[in-house]
Amino acid sequence: MWAEKEYRNLARLEKVGIPAPRPVGFEEYIVVMTLVGGNGVAAPQLNELQSGDYTALSRMVLAAMKTLIARPHLVLGDLSPYNIVVWDRKPFVIDVSQAVLISHSDAARLLENDFRNVAAFFELKDVDVDEYYRVRAELTEEVRQHQKESLVRPDSLY
Repeated sequence: MWAEKEYRNLARLEKVGIPAPRPVGFEEYIVVMTLVGGNGVAAPQLNELQSGDYTALSRMVLAAMKTLIARPHLVLGDLSPYNIVVWDRKPFVIDVSQAVLISHSDAARLLENDFRNVAAFFELKDVDVDEYYRVRAELTEEVRQHQKESLVRPDSLY
């Protein structure tokens, strides 16, 4: 079941243009996807980079996080420097089987965790993360509002 979810979530990311491995197929517990990297070598995780333009990477990751909420309506729920890889100076999101729709009851909490994890990493790299905190508050409120609107109220059934 997780393989199918990983496949579907990767397809959702591809559809909205978020850099991620391209899903090829799945069967039982196996997901086939493209390799992010070159010559058979996987791209390094964000936390493994020896150097880089962390400010530019931070902006691209933030843009991807905003797009995830706006278009496929997903919260990754486990976003961190360990599941972002960097290839050709561009961040790619990996390991998306745990992503949930913004209507999920834990979506707001998971979104806050995603922002906290990523902002903490970039802050350690001396990147100004004020925009992360502003966007986190805005998007978390948007998710909570969506959750309220999507609830079925007993009085509306009659």
